[in-house]
Amino acid sequence: MTTMNISLPDALKAFVDTRTEEGGYGTSSEYVRELIRRDQARLVVRRSFGDDFEATAGGEWDRQEVRTRDAFGPGLADESQRTWAAFGQLAWSHGPLRIDAGVRRDDNDVFGAETSAKAGLAWAVSDAWRLRATYGEAFRAPSLADLYYPGFSNPELRPESSQSYELAVEGGQGAWRTTVALFE
Repeated sequence: MTTMNISLPDALKAFVDTRTEEGGYGTSSEYVRELIRRDQARLVVRRSFGDDFEATAGGEWDRQEVRTRDAFGPGLADESQRTWAAFGQLAWSHGPLRIDAGVRRDDNDVFGAETSAKAGLAWAVSDAWRLRATYGEAFRAPSLADLYYPGFSNPELRPESSQSYELAVEGGQGAWRTTVALFE
């Protein structure tokens, strides 16, 4: 079976979802709407191969743009940032065992490109309990709001990268579930 998930706003009837950074202490929402414009799109395609194997692939696009020359703003005009991302994941399940592996590539026109990986293993010890181990990496470039929003920003921010590890025991019966996890 093949499934496709495309996020499209009903009002635009296009592949672009226009969102505006909202809120902020001491500012009107009209001022904020003129400060930063953000357009986003995401496409995810999932395909199952029999009962044991599933593949997922997709991409994301994000464009941010400062659109004000207001004297009370960050003093920027026509600053922009664009990020493209492509990702894929494979999952294999057989009996009590499940293995996942994935990779993601982010390319930001201001901060460069980064590749992140993830992997997971889960084993159902019984109908009620399972053991799992996961590893993941992540990358996030600061948004224009993170860098330049008046009063709440830091123009010296750099991209964030992280690694995480987790070992867990999960289980329970009925409405009661328990998880004990060690993570870093």
